[in-house]
Amino acid sequence: MNIQYFHEPFPYIIVDDMYTEKELDDLWLEMDYLNDDRRLTPSSIDKGAAWQEGDNGEKIELKFNFCQYLDEFFSEREFSTILDITEKLFVNDREIMTNHGHWHFGCENIDRHSTQLVYYENGNEYKGHRDHAVTTALTWFYRQPKKFTGGNLHFPDYDINVELLNNRVLIFPSVIQHAVTPVIMDEQYRGKKYGRYCISQFLRVS
Repeated sequence: MNIQYFHEPFPYIIVDDMYTEKELDDLWLEMDYLNDDRRLTPSSIDKGAAWQEGDNGEKIELKFNFCQYLDEFFSEREFSTILDITEKLFVNDREIMTNHGHWHFGCENIDRHSTQLVYYENGNEYKGHRDHAVTTALTWFYRQPKKFTGGNLHFPDYDINVELLNNRVLIFPSVIQHAVTPVIMDEQYRGKKYGRYCISQFLRVS
């Protein structure tokens, strides 16, 4: 595990090689199970996708991918490998975050988090938005060698790009606007689970 702390122009954290090979194998088993038309469904405003108001007051969707809210899908947390393994991010009172030193990551009022599995196929993207949480943690996965381009995380207000790397976590204040650049896949790889996976965790206060 390799942790990097960044302070400017805003506080954020990058963790590479977050999970062991055994943990990755277990995570992939559940991600493959969930990546099915009956379990991962297209995002929509009705299901919580971010949106912005248009010139005529209409809602314009910003999120184009497939997702599942794992806290709702599994009746008990212990039934989910993903929910179990990704607790690693929060051990020792969120030590990975609090060691950053910035007051944001030291917030003591955070007492819950939710988890979402998101999948991006060809043409999918997430336009600039902010999350309704305190802190956002995004963990990225793809089958190697990578069969697509794009899918990087972009902070448009600062023109900062964070490269999409397998088994990489990006942690940042949810209020910072961020976007996912379009995923582009050759036709031969489409619909075969070769896209961009993201486990999104949102830290909140009650």
